[in-house]
Amino acid sequence: MKFSIIIPLAPERNCEVKKSAENLDFDRKEYEIIIKAGKNPSLNRNLGAKEAKGKILFFLDDDAFIKNDLLKKAEEFFDKYNVNIVGVFCKNIRICNGRFFWNSLNVKQV
Repeated sequence: MKFSIIIPLAPERNCEVKKSAENLDFDRKEYEIIIKAGKNPSLNRNLGAKEAKGKILFFLDDDAFIKNDLLKKAEEFFDKYNVNIVGVFCKNIRICNGRFFWNSLNVKQV
């Protein structure tokens, strides 16, 4: 398995990103979705990481919006660069119908 998508879920929240994560344009056998619910998102991420079977761990927030080609682009990046960890932050966030969208991403090689 290539990817483990780990989603910490806050109490009393819906996992909005789950549906789009289940329908990514990527071989479903090559990624798993792990959702850990609880009050402490850091603990939830750590518990998900312990359970993960994927070579690459991908952490998403429960209210994130992701594009269909997310894992294809991540796979291309990891194939191109010899890295052990990647941090992504967004800039130029815009709001449309009450949802946040990333206009651009800044990815840096560590």
